[in-house]
Amino acid sequence: MNTYRVWQVKRGDVVSGPFPEKLICQHILIGRIHEDDLLSLDGHFWHSYREVPDIVTEIEQMLGGNVTSDDPQWREEHLRAVLRNADDRKRPDRRDMKGAAEASQSRRQGKERRLIPETLEQQTYRQTTAAVDGWLRRYHPRNSWMAALLMTVVVVIGLTLHYFQANIPVYIGLHTSTGQCDHAPIRAVDWHGCDKSRYLLVGADLRDADLSGVNLSGSNLSYANLSGARLNGAQLQGAILNGTTWTDGKVCRADSVGSCQ
Repeated sequence: MNTYRVWQVKRGDVVSGPFPEKLICQHILIGRIHEDDLLSLDGHFWHSYREVPDIVTEIEQMLGGNVTSDDPQWREEHLRAVLRNADDRKRPDRRDMKGAAEASQSRRQGKERRLIPETLEQQTYRQTTAAVDGWLRRYHPRNSWMAALLMTVVVVIGLTLHYFQANIPVYIGLHTSTGQCDHAPIRAVDWHGCDKSRYLLVGADLRDADLSGVNLSGSNLSYANLSGARLNGAQLQGAILNGTTWTDGKVCRADSVGSCQ
């Protein structure tokens, strides 16, 4: 998966996310995303993960690629190893001093919490904490003042992410545009500078949308309405524009690809 994408997850009437595509694959492997759950990039078109070739390919790679052994026991052990590797949230048990009943209750509560998919911000904070924790283990205790400083920074970042989580999406380590790239394709949406390559946008209402600098290469915009949209600097190589209503109200011919004919 060369393109960074985030997916929404729908279970029954409940929609959660968006989550990074790699995290989606890991959650499928460890059973947090079920067979009958649905995925969507835009909140309108929903698919089973088995209908998304990139996700299926990534899962097969996580499972070891071309696994040809006919030994069921070997396959089971191999799958368990993959699941242990995918579920990187497992940490050493530090409750040795607690009583058996208290530890058992805590494990049950932890299992219930882990059935709830993480947000992107929670995933980033957890991975950052794990990285700092590993760094601290490699250094001599005499650097404890630096360790304390780093842990303070991590805590501040975590609290900031928690505070702004409900209102402002924060992405660590990603160079993102100022457009609302995770918003569904609706009228007047701000997608400027976003990567929407190879997206399925058939019949999308993108009137008055800000699509300046957006990457729509290879996307299917058949019968979409782009009236009044701003497309300056947009990349349309290979974009299907069959019956698309262009920014000036013109309807593109059926053979329009890359430009409105």
